[in-house]
Amino acid sequence: MPEEETVSYSGSESYRYVDPLIQGSRRVWIISPYIGKHYGEMLRNSRSDRDVRIITMNVKENAEGVLALSKRNPGRSHSLFGVSLVMVLLVVLSYIYGLGLYVLAFTILFVIFIYQAIKAEAAKPAGRVKLMEGKLIHEKVYIGDGVAVVGSANLTYSGMHKNIEHIEVIKEGDRIAELEKHFRQLWNGPAKA
Repeated sequence: MPEEETVSYSGSESYRYVDPLIQGSRRVWIISPYIGKHYGEMLRNSRSDRDVRIITMNVKENAEGVLALSKRNPGRSHSLFGVSLVMVLLVVLSYIYGLGLYVLAFTILFVIFIYQAIKAEAAKPAGRVKLMEGKLIHEKVYIGDGVAVVGSANLTYSGMHKNIEHIEVIKEGDRIAELEKHFRQLWNGPAKA
């Protein structure tokens, strides 16, 4: 039996459809008036090689979610620091045992490289956010790899886990392409009305 192209769902568990899209897609494009802290942290803690873009309203209710998204996961920088520390220790021990000044030069270059990598990783945002001002963003659109979700659920814990919402899960390529085109128009357009 072929898989359905569009699935409709009504209830208080919209997260069952949106969370896998957010966590499993390499590209995650979101339009939602509200972004909660839970989902900001979820997006922040995901892989760093993803294209995460969010269009939302510039309102005080979004402060926690946008702030959570913009903070970096400290574990990523700490792991780079740990690797560099072990490598430096190994190089220094090699130098002590007579492998010469080349090892010292390599150590200095390696430390500079690791420092730059840590600095770049810490500065890299987990996703890009476009805050709309003067325009009411009311639609809720979640676009991932080969799937899109549209409906009434905001990207907040209540919107996904508590409120009774209606969403449609779309797997039809033409409809997804239309949503992508719409997203690009909003993304590339002015942020103020």
